[in-house]
Amino acid sequence: MTLVRVWLAGPWWHSLTYESDGPVPSGCRVAVPVGRSVRIGLVAGPEDGPADQTVKKILRVIDPAPTVAQAMIPVVEWAAGSFFCSPGDVIRQLLPGSFWKGEPFPEWTQEGTVPSSSETFYDPSDEARFQKVVSTLTGCSGGAIVMTPELETAKEWARRLSGAGLKKRLILWPKGAKAIAAAWKKCLGSDDPIVIGSSACVMAPLRRPELCAIEGESLAAYVLQSGVGLSVRSLAARRFHAGGKVLLLGRMPSSRVFCACAPREAESSPDDKAGLRFVSLFDAARHELTGFRFPFSIGESVLSDTKKVLRAGKTVLWLLDRRGEAGEIRCLECDQPVVCGRCGAGVTLWGGRLVCPVCRWSAELPDACPHCGGRLLQSRRPGLEALLPIAQALAGSQPVVLWHQNDPSGVREAREKVAALAETGGLVLGSRRALSLLSKLDVPLVCWLDADAEARQPDYASRAEAYSMILESMTRGRPKGRDVVLQTRSPQKGWQITLKSGWKAFWIGELKERRELGFPPYSYFVTIDPAGRSDEVRQALDDGGFSYMESDEKISLLAERLAPLHQCLAPLFSIGQSRKGFPKISLRLD
Repeated sequence: MTLVRVWLAGPWWHSLTYESDGPVPSGCRVAVPVGRSVRIGLVAGPEDGPADQTVKKILRVIDPAPTVAQAMIPVVEWAAGSFFCSPGDVIRQLLPGSFWKGEPFPEWTQEGTVPSSSETFYDPSDEARFQKVVSTLTGCSGGAIVMTPELETAKEWARRLSGAGLKKRLILWPKGAKAIAAAWKKCLGSDDPIVIGSSACVMAPLRRPELCAIEGESLAAYVLQSGVGLSVRSLAARRFHAGGKVLLLGRMPSSRVFCACAPREAESSPDDKAGLRFVSLFDAARHELTGFRFPFSIGESVLSDTKKVLRAGKTVLWLLDRRGEAGEIRCLECDQPVVCGRCGAGVTLWGGRLVCPVCRWSAELPDACPHCGGRLLQSRRPGLEALLPIAQALAGSQPVVLWHQNDPSGVREAREKVAALAETGGLVLGSRRALSLLSKLDVPLVCWLDADAEARQPDYASRAEAYSMILESMTRGRPKGRDVVLQTRSPQKGWQITLKSGWKAFWIGELKERRELGFPPYSYFVTIDPAGRSDEVRQALDDGGFSYMESDEKISLLAERLAPLHQCLAPLFSIGQSRKGFPKISLRLD
């Protein structure tokens, strides 16, 4: 009798032990009984000790040889332990869906490794970073993974890499279960594939892994939003730590890479960055908006420059990272905000309905204040939709386009809008998503209508987010001849000064404050949604000696080390706790 550990796609953090008639290699799939059902799992290795209770037998060994390389087993275990999730959750998110249906998959073995190494390359020029990837790939004789934060960027890079003599090796990582399964098998049919795609390709199978290049490593796109909050950047670095080179690229480094690697800041030429101007919101003209307590300020220079660019048939971006008709609804009688009925966060007004930006809860606008019953509700902090009348009056017959998370809703609609803007120019009212247009259109003018909005969010990383977005607007695409205008209450003060002096100066000042307060990267910021088990979570944290804060039905804490926290919470995530439900934990590194 042989005992083996099996990972299943489930929320429990531990493997399950099963009995087999003989040894089963790790990385093979097996069919096992779970309760009254039959599930497909992945063998993680032999069980070291004797079983402490009666174990069930494996029903069937599906793979004659490992379909997941044995070298990936410790990588998955590390990811699960670091990001407070189960190994099954990690592989479920990163392996093809048909893998878990028992469909045939080829054997995946890794043949030798190259010495482990890392390199950083941060440059404001998109072209300079692309050429760095080209030169690195040209000298790579093994398998490589190139990750970009957006699939559109991956497609463009793949097109250009084809013209650089690498076409035969290229595999553009697709979307869709069948297409991913086909790409998976194609990778294993080659010794030196170059896989390029978004974060979904981080587990692409390579027989001879040699290089992993991560473009824009500091961006939030590399944190998986569905399921566990897994950092793909960290997973890739761990995967290639055993052998291979990791190349980190971007306009600016993340805080953790800045501290760990001390990367060099490239000297930029005038062609690499747009011109930067500041406009004081206190000196700007104020535009009254119906239903709002305070008028919205837009500088006269912003209005005149916008008209000038539109007359030339070009495109202007007005950016406000606040969607909806209003960013806040308050009662005039008790001055209390209207909040989400599910999670308690402040709500926005969108299409006449209340929408929670956190959990997407939606409801009709109430007739009276939920707190005091008052009948006078007023909008504050206008969002993108509230600015449409001003934009339409300014643009005249030229198109005014909304561009945010939900609009345009599909690829076809986006292409149609881009084509219309390329033909006649127009005015785009957008959130940070609209920055992608800088790679597709000639945009001579970008206006941040409230540059302080992102930086004053109640989050320790808000200034870094604001800096990153504005830097992207100054450097993305073809910035030569572009002007970026910042409407702000504090022109050229605080963090805004470093937009001209560079990201090294920004991080030195920002990290000095974070070190004093103990925020990441000098700790890990952990948020726990107890899912109805608050008392048990608090008791576990108290027993482990952790200090924590509670707000909006969530528990937050700063942890210097993850292992002790994982150890004290692990009992809440055993399969025996299934009827109680499982808390949800998210981790922030930067």
